[in-house]
Amino acid sequence: MKIKLLENVSLAPLTTYNIGGKARYFARPSTPGELLETLNWAEKHKQSVYILGGGSNILVSDKGYDGLVIKPSNQQINSKVLSARNVELRVGGGLSLRSLLQFCNTASKFFTGLEWSAGIPGLVGGAVYGNAGAFGQSMEDIVRSVYAYDLREGVFKTYKNDDCHFGYRHSLFQQEKKIIWSIFLRLEVGNATTGRQIILDHLKERKQKQPLEYPSAGSVFKNVSIMELDKSLSSSAEILPLFKETIPAGWLIERSGLKGCRIGNAEVSPKHCNFLVNLGGARAQDIFALIQLVQKNVWGKFKLKLIPEINFLGEFD
Repeated sequence: MKIKLLENVSLAPLTTYNIGGKARYFARPSTPGELLETLNWAEKHKQSVYILGGGSNILVSDKGYDGLVIKPSNQQINSKVLSARNVELRVGGGLSLRSLLQFCNTASKFFTGLEWSAGIPGLVGGAVYGNAGAFGQSMEDIVRSVYAYDLREGVFKTYKNDDCHFGYRHSLFQQEKKIIWSIFLRLEVGNATTGRQIILDHLKERKQKQPLEYPSAGSVFKNVSIMELDKSLSSSAEILPLFKETIPAGWLIERSGLKGCRIGNAEVSPKHCNFLVNLGGARAQDIFALIQLVQKNVWGKFKLKLIPEINFLGEFD
């Protein structure tokens, strides 16, 4: 093989949790040809495949992953000015959101539309996969199209925005076997002073409200739609006057008495209850058990099911 294939690679340093075992095989393709070569090798050797992004939205089992982990390293950025106001960027899925925002911030003209992503870890491909968002905006607002490899058909295909079936922390790519390779984004030329101030404000708010001092995967659970409330329950009377459309998962967790709850060195952060943090030396199994405890207690108090927005890799007890 032209591409370097590694064995028994620790995945912990590749995740924001700093937790997890080893991948039996590991590869970093940087071109479509290298990706195809890696996939062909996996098929030939009957290895299961997992695509790893920035590791910011995943919990890797302590037992690791008995298969091939592919971490795309295509990090190119190409810009094309469409008009005095509009610009199109073609971005590699392996580029970090931080690097993309920095590019928009340091371009000859400030590119606006991504200020909301300030402080969000992970890669652009992963952000599209999970339709990442904050402050009322998300990837679906700026994605023009996605170039991805269809594992079932064995071809690269272009998916326009409508084809991606974006929803709240959801996209087509979560349901079907496709590997996001590059993304076309539609941004605007904006005011640099205004845009940079918005970025600073968002970073300040994150620092104040989120436990950034500990390893985590960000928000673990999706917020809950108000439509899921059983209005016949007495607990609903506590919620209805407070929220119009969605109920913050962190609020439900705190009201269920779990603020600061610990299993091993995994903790429900007192600063933001939707962050389950690694205080240092926590095991993946500790985080997993804490997730189950949170779901059980929130269901017991509110009869609402919390759905994790993070992914799980490997086997858990």
